[in-house]
Amino acid sequence: MLEALLAVIGGCVLGMITGLVPGLHPNTIASIFFIVVITSTCGGDDFVALWILSTSIVHTFVNIIPSVLLGAPEGDTALAVLPGHKLLLEGRGMEAIELSAMGSICSLFVSFALIPFFAIFLFYFYDDIRPHLWMIITGIVAVMIITEFGGLKKRLYSLIVILLSGYLGMLAFNNEPLMTPLFSTLQYLHVSTPLIPLLSGLFGASTLVVSLATGCSSLPPQRHDFQSPSISRVKRGVITGTFAGAFVSWIPGLSPSIGTVLAYIATSRKELSNKAEDYIVAISGVNTSDAIFSLLTLWLIRKARSGTLIVIDELMPSSEWSLITIMGMMGVVILSSICGYYITIKAGGLLSSVLSEMDMRIISSGVIVLLASISFVFGGIFGLSLFLCAIPIGIFAILSGVRRSNAMGVVLVPVLVSYIKQSFLPV
Repeated sequence: MLEALLAVIGGCVLGMITGLVPGLHPNTIASIFFIVVITSTCGGDDFVALWILSTSIVHTFVNIIPSVLLGAPEGDTALAVLPGHKLLLEGRGMEAIELSAMGSICSLFVSFALIPFFAIFLFYFYDDIRPHLWMIITGIVAVMIITEFGGLKKRLYSLIVILLSGYLGMLAFNNEPLMTPLFSTLQYLHVSTPLIPLLSGLFGASTLVVSLATGCSSLPPQRHDFQSPSISRVKRGVITGTFAGAFVSWIPGLSPSIGTVLAYIATSRKELSNKAEDYIVAISGVNTSDAIFSLLTLWLIRKARSGTLIVIDELMPSSEWSLITIMGMMGVVILSSICGYYITIKAGGLLSSVLSEMDMRIISSGVIVLLASISFVFGGIFGLSLFLCAIPIGIFAILSGVRRSNAMGVVLVPVLVSYIKQSFLPV
């Protein structure tokens, strides 16, 4: 019991750091911890595994803050940049952060209610569906285009954004060895991924460049007198996000970023009011529910779907988990989620107050430089080049008026091509 509480405390600290610092991910922390454990003789593998688990859960709460306040995305929150930035410019940045925190905590409890159905699905349908995953991805891309508002012209623009971002994604992932970190330690930790510069350019820097072009020099006063979000207000986004997170958690190669595309489609219909608010809630639900269902996937079918779970499986082999073990781990998830909720509210309120007193042009310019630096540090010249190539595609998506989710073709197209090769080409 004491070990679990200490792990949660450590997870709160590290999850807050990884959530607030753009480019720093729990996978990095997990890799460092694993190296420390295997090179030491002090033991404590279970404690470290729980610490990593807690860090990854808290991270899913806190990582919305830089997306909303700075426009600095990561894979799981890339699509939250635009609606979050919209609410920020309306003086509702703190409201967006509270909506996200509420979405995550509510998704936690909806996920627990779905666990029996998820387990039945994995046991009875997983092997039958897996060979046809390419059809599911194709369907997602088709729905993205067909549901684009604005007639044939907008659907054509949507297709162009998907193809351009998809081509850039193929180029990046096919040449991933060219991602050479500035420091050899980063290369040893295997934390350099093309997604860092790609998503930073497509969703972060492009939004900030457009914001700078509008001449906005300061943030409007940020409201703190709004009514805290109620369960009835967030229920649509929570349900959408939870189901989307559950959907991507068991599919090889799909990350929560793809789940956010599904959530975006479901919450961006014209007849829905408060689409930005609904989507922020949904994307938070995707990230939290994916973390929970991915843990269950590891336990039930021995498949790790993220870097943190791979390390956890090495430290605490899933083949040895009992029902008591998984219940204990879920207890850590619940405690970490409650802590993550309050950390997000407090840290978001503090940072929004500080940023509202600063020149927005300086902040935006500084974040662009920061994102470019992160791309260079983690990927060298190739990473920086991907970042610079991604920016015009993101700007085109904004100026053409199509949904920004189309730029997730950067992940969807490479995954789709990979599944088609697996299904039709001999090994």
